Amino acid sequence: MLNKGAKRLLIRTILAVSIVYFGSFGILNYINNFPWLSRILQSFMGAGAIALITVIIVVYQNQVHTISKKKEKIFEKRLELYKSTIDLFWEVVDKKQIDINEHNRFKANNHKMLLIAGKKVYSQFNALLLMVNSEFKNTSNVVIEINRLKTPTGEDFPTLFKEFVRVCRDDLDIDDALIDPADDVEFEQFIDLSTEMISDDLNKNS
Repeated sequence: MLNKGAKRLLIRTILAVSIVYFGSFGILNYINNFPWLSRILQSFMGAGAIALITVIIVVYQNQVHTISKKKEKIFEKRLELYKSTIDLFWEVVDKKQIDINEHNRFKANNHKMLLIAGKKVYSQFNALLLMVNSEFKNTSNVVIEINRLKTPTGEDFPTLFKEFVRVCRDDLDIDDALIDPADDVEFEQFIDLSTEMISDDLNKNS
């Protein structure tokens, strides 16, 4: 879809070329006795057609470039946000607990997720946030143990965290043979192993 500036430029060019064409056709009816003038007008008409085609090509190329730059910036911001969020998760996993200040940091990230994250990523992040938020609402403690967290359907923190990492990876849609998990079975094994290690860490000495 063209942006407003591109649309205005295209419309103005079409109007200008149309005026030249209709005016030239009108004049041609009265200059049959002046073949040299007729050839000049026809040259103007040909130049107008070339100008219109050129503008269309330039507008299209500019639009493609703009969209490409926009997608590149969004990709960079999403990658930065997903990485920082995963770092936050790992901080609480390392301590096996989350305090109210860390919970507030997650809530602040929620608005960033709403701004630029993919729908599935935000949905999965929100599931984690709601699970933590529910625990804080149901207790007067300012610190809660991660291994106590459960969703109403029985999912625990490591399971939701695994899903969050997966949807982040899918949302980024990284097309690189060196890092793209083309072998889905192997990728699932890796992510399951990571989830199992998180569960073991959280349950250790609990």
